[in-house]
Amino acid sequence: MSNPPAGVPAILNPDVLACPACLCRLEPRRGGSQLACPTCAAHYASAAGIWNLLPRDTADAEVKDRERDGWRAVIEENRWFMDADTILGLPESHRDEPYWAKIVEAMEVADAVLAPLKGKVGLDIACGVGWAAARFARRGARMVALDYNDTIYNGLEAAVQLRGRGVEFDAVRGDGESLPVVADSLDFVFMCSALHHFPRPDLVLDGICRALKPGGVFVDICESFRTGFGDADREESHDRHVQFREAGINERVFTQREYEDMFCRAGLVMETHLARFDKPVPGRPPADWINSAAAVPGHPAGALRRAALSLVASTPLVHALRYWRLYFRVVNRVFVARKPA
Repeated sequence: MSNPPAGVPAILNPDVLACPACLCRLEPRRGGSQLACPTCAAHYASAAGIWNLLPRDTADAEVKDRERDGWRAVIEENRWFMDADTILGLPESHRDEPYWAKIVEAMEVADAVLAPLKGKVGLDIACGVGWAAARFARRGARMVALDYNDTIYNGLEAAVQLRGRGVEFDAVRGDGESLPVVADSLDFVFMCSALHHFPRPDLVLDGICRALKPGGVFVDICESFRTGFGDADREESHDRHVQFREAGINERVFTQREYEDMFCRAGLVMETHLARFDKPVPGRPPADWINSAAAVPGHPAGALRRAALSLVASTPLVHALRYWRLYFRVVNRVFVARKPA
């Protein structure tokens, strides 16, 4: 394929992007300035570095448009504007803020689950400003950043600013409930604080399961959560959620059981890590959920102490305490789901 015309981004993942109408693999045409479906003859173009792969009739478009406009109102009101350098430094550069501190904590688990990234093909759904897509791309992953929001207000227009700074990824305007992704094409999917925003999260999970390769993994961090008692979300961000809802953002909360049921119905095998407790241990997946120095990567604790903690962790009482935290406490959690091989 010849180089695309000036202003049109080269397609990094031509084997991943699919026609939103029939889900067939798209082919670059006209020197890469268009993507064409060989099955239904539909054509898709790029504008401002963003490929528009929205379906012709997007379900719940009014809800999604209202959320996009709501982000603009909230960002302007709170003056949450970020330049490209700030976005590239996320989340660590903002770890003093409660929301980003939770993400830093959760990313320890996410990074351990997804490593090594080099050569893997990944999708960042509801990518927002693109910090996660850029993070994974810098570590060698071939990334697609997808969002319905194509504005600079927590959307793709902000994300595409990152390209050309040692970071490259495909930027796609698409609907997470109708993923324009070829079946069995992704090694991993990532999402941050987004699943609960979709009108039909079950459709998002169905699409993720379809798009993942057998054995592929979905990592979802920092979702809104309410306890098993049915309480309203008691996180510090609760007041912020009220502000979001008033602006038109589709901010909802689910219980642990509701999340588990959704993942299970989609055909994904789910596990949940409590970000503060399930600290990854070098050479092992994140399973040491005791909040102790011995579970922190790089800590010089001896094998005997680690074995003792593992023994304690396996006792019925500690399992009961974990169950209590999982279902009846608002705790920062990481959902990891795998497509059966």
